[in-house]
Amino acid sequence: MAVRGRLERAEGIIQQILLLQTERDRIAATVPVERRERPTTETTTTKTSESSDFCEVVEDLLKAWNFPGAGRVTFSEENEDIVIAGQDRKSHGKGIRALAYSGFILSLLKYCRSKNRPHPGLVVLDSPLVAYREPDTAEEVKRLNVKAAFYRTLATWKDHTQVIVFENEDPPKDLIPTIIFTHFSKTTAAGIRYGFFPAALMLPTTPKN
Repeated sequence: MAVRGRLERAEGIIQQILLLQTERDRIAATVPVERRERPTTETTTTKTSESSDFCEVVEDLLKAWNFPGAGRVTFSEENEDIVIAGQDRKSHGKGIRALAYSGFILSLLKYCRSKNRPHPGLVVLDSPLVAYREPDTAEEVKRLNVKAAFYRTLATWKDHTQVIVFENEDPPKDLIPTIIFTHFSKTTAAGIRYGFFPAALMLPTTPKN
């Protein structure tokens, strides 16, 4: 019965594929020849003025984070990525790359809003700080405090934007009351949420007899 069930599902998928292929051929037949011969991929180029304005936004954000080695930010059309103080973003270590990537994504949101360009206003960052290591000396850590500056900067963004950060380390304690902070854990203590997905939605890992 299990094999028969799989075969029936497979037969249904095959029928759906055939129907979709027939519909695709029907639509293709209605498209004018000149449009069919047009290249399917187009290269979008960035204007120099647009890239310069965007790079200024990235530069200001990285400086606000006390980004190590922060300097002038430019855009490499060849790599389609930012260059920080003359160094490609990908040439840095994993932690710096992740932090710079977050700066790129967040700056894109800020740039689009300042230029009235389309943007959903929502950014989700997955572990942007977990790989970043603070400097070796305590004086440098206290002076830069990149992770705290990261959170403090984002906490000021309230102009119809939402930034969701999934991170292993908590933000500064004095900042928690000013933001929406959710602690995920396996404990069931008051004020602590058990996992990202509510326990009621979790499916059993083994089938019940």
